[in-house]
Amino acid sequence: MRFGRVGVRARATSAEKNVRSAAFVVFALSLLGALHALAEEARPTAPGRSVLPPPDVDSFRVRAPSPQWDVGVVLGGGAIERQDSGFGGEFLGALELDVVGLRERFREVGLGGRLRVGTLGFKDFRASLAPLLTLPLSDPVALDLSFGPLLATSGQGPLVGFEGSLGVGLRSVNLKGHYAHVHTLVFGYSQTFALGDMPPSEETIAIWAGLRVDGMWFVLPFGVIF
Repeated sequence: MRFGRVGVRARATSAEKNVRSAAFVVFALSLLGALHALAEEARPTAPGRSVLPPPDVDSFRVRAPSPQWDVGVVLGGGAIERQDSGFGGEFLGALELDVVGLRERFREVGLGGRLRVGTLGFKDFRASLAPLLTLPLSDPVALDLSFGPLLATSGQGPLVGFEGSLGVGLRSVNLKGHYAHVHTLVFGYSQTFALGDMPPSEETIAIWAGLRVDGMWFVLPFGVIF
């Protein structure tokens, strides 16, 4: 019986030693792993070795060339008040050139300028030059806002004033060139003032609306023929 008890006790002691040895090995490996991680974080970056930032997905998307320009014809009508004859309905016709920069995608804001020359009722010639702000609404619909000085002529001489307009409709972004197609509904307001000895009866106030048609439709028939 004595020898049996001694054998059992010896086996138990050997098992305890094995467990302690295994625990020590696991602890040592864990400690070495932690020390290695700290050393990697504290290691200075070697010359020529840099950590690359994650790629910018937006930079891979195609951007349209800027600025973009367009020529269009505005056809419509409006109410004009002349000091000598009161309110009356008049035909509106104008040729319009605009240039928009900073807008390389549909959802970007554009800033540029607009030149409009035309007539109200074939009784005058008027030209206005104004900055143009393009605000995207939804692809490819945009809102155009402009306001600037106006120069007009009448039978008595030149007139000065201002003109503002709001346009809403289709304004494309050409990914392959600088010409953008524009088809918008335009609303405008203008007012002129007499200069020098010109009678105040020549002064006008006009509220008008028109459809701006892209000039491509007027040039296309000639391109097909020739």
